[in-house]
Amino acid sequence: RTTHLTSSGASIKNFRHVPIWTGEIRHLVPRGKCDEDIVPMIAEAGYPAIAPILDDLMQWTADPNWPVAPPLIDYLATLGAPMIEPIRRILNGGDDGHKFVCLRGMVRELPLSARIALRDDLRRLADTPCQGDWPVSVDAEARAILAAMPGEGG
Repeated sequence: RTTHLTSSGASIKNFRHVPIWTGEIRHLVPRGKCDEDIVPMIAEAGYPAIAPILDDLMQWTADPNWPVAPPLIDYLATLGAPMIEPIRRILNGGDDGHKFVCLRGMVRELPLSARIALRDDLRRLADTPCQGDWPVSVDAEARAILAAMPGEGG
């Protein structure tokens, strides 16, 4: 705990907020597409502290042009196994563009064990894509990820 003086001369106490201790993590969900400064705080809180907000964080990875998306995708991919279910929900959802971004940006970067856990989902997307998946090449991206996996020809 440190004490600082404000420009008016009033003292304030500077407490470092550590979400892991308090369980209060909703403030780590980005507030807008340009809120990339939140990503280091998300990483500092780490897993399992951010487990309750993984689906909320995934929503901010939908458009790779949003400034918050690339660093968030990079961080979430490092989590490995905890991302399997949130990724699966995107891959089974109706947003074909988000599926593609998820495959290209996150699934490709997951540790092999997590990609293997998603193998059936990837096969389904590769073999029987939804009509909306075709224009954004979800099926081709899934096939490319599968081809690079051991036992799949890669």
